Amino acid sequence: MRAAKIRKIIGRFMALALGIWATNVASQPTSPQESAKSVVKITSRFAGGKLESGTGFVWSQPDYVVTALHVVAGAASITVYSEALKKERGASVVAAHHESDLALLKLESNDLALTPLKVASVSPNSKEEYLIWGYPNDVNTMQGNDIKFAPSLAPPTMGSIFKSEAHFESVVGKQGYPKYQAKILRVGSTIQPGHSGAPIFDKSGAVVGIGDGGLRQGIALINWAIPAQVYLASLPASKDPKPTEPSKQANLYSTPVEKPVEVKMDAGEEGAEQNQNGSEEEHSLVLSWSAPLSEILATAEADEVNSVKELELPDWSKIIIDVYEDYQTGATVAVPQGTTLFFDPEDRMVEAESEEGRVRMIVYVAAGGGAEARDYFDDYLTSLKEWQLDPEEKDDLYEEENYSELTKTRVTFDEEGETQSDIFISLILDESDFLGTAVMVEDMQALSSEDLNLYKLMLLCVQLADFAID
Repeated sequence: MRAAKIRKIIGRFMALALGIWATNVASQPTSPQESAKSVVKITSRFAGGKLESGTGFVWSQPDYVVTALHVVAGAASITVYSEALKKERGASVVAAHHESDLALLKLESNDLALTPLKVASVSPNSKEEYLIWGYPNDVNTMQGNDIKFAPSLAPPTMGSIFKSEAHFESVVGKQGYPKYQAKILRVGSTIQPGHSGAPIFDKSGAVVGIGDGGLRQGIALINWAIPAQVYLASLPASKDPKPTEPSKQANLYSTPVEKPVEVKMDAGEEGAEQNQNGSEEEHSLVLSWSAPLSEILATAEADEVNSVKELELPDWSKIIIDVYEDYQTGATVAVPQGTTLFFDPEDRMVEAESEEGRVRMIVYVAAGGGAEARDYFDDYLTSLKEWQLDPEEKDDLYEEENYSELTKTRVTFDEEGETQSDIFISLILDESDFLGTAVMVEDMQALSSEDLNLYKLMLLCVQLADFAID
């Protein structure tokens, strides 16, 4: 009799527990858009009034928020803003996990009642479609961007990005987070300043990764994220000390522009691109950061550095480069600071030109356009003049798995056999995404010294243009 009663009580308890569990599952978001309601903006205030911003998301409990440790390390105060509720609350760090560079925040008030997000595993070599939701470059309104993972032959770690542990410490510092052996997800598209701590969602809205950081190679980015399922479970119980000093990693990127400039690229009715949910998505180049040319070259490949020397630029140590990024494909495009890019809807090209129009830079980015986009761009450039092969310059083709770049020079001659016009072209295919850049100069003999210097700078910028490095 007593055993039967106990079984009955246990049965009622299990039914109640299952009912609660079922309710929680039913209330879980089922898409990235629904999950985005639990994404928050993190603002850290440091001694002296300096502010840093990042992204976070609600996890485990309605008053727990996960973000990147380097966003909040050493902060005098932390605020969490919910765009979904238009409310802001204070928060404090309750746990730090050094290996993964993750922090767990607890809200000072539990009245936001945002839904904790679920977590899912992901293969570092997954070819599925993902979205990162957050506040890149301190934007006011949260945005979701397509993201892809870069294939790796071996399970990727921080050590697979850096040349050595000494190189790792020279960049990140000896602060102890993240760790050199940390497991990561290599990201083949862009992660921006402000994406630190941002959740990466699969199609069901589950968190598979957490945006963490990036390095530059020239203007191209090497990006990584933290695998959520590998580390989140151990975060609440972590005994790692909470950092009392600001992180060096927060300064890995050059200072982003205060108000990012956006050049929208309308693909037109025939080329209208769609995101993974089937809705039309605006395609844009965004001016996201600027840096001295000397700083860019410090991380560039040797051939890019040699190109600068060959161009014989006057006082190039004072030159500033603006870097535009396409969040959809991970393409990065450089232009001399102060150069205005504009979109030509007739030809679907992004262009910039000198005051008198003798020097012209042309850019074309196509997500998923493949060889067809490359041929379209090449045919467009070919139609501008009756170009001839440059007898002094050979076409150069570089190829590796899923990536190719073809550079070539074409010219026209005047009646005396002197070069009249010149065009340098770069055609890059990264899997099915295409980035085309070119610099064209007309009436070379009539160029002013100012136009000549602009031409040299644009030549360099075309050589710097690339996709995020896998």
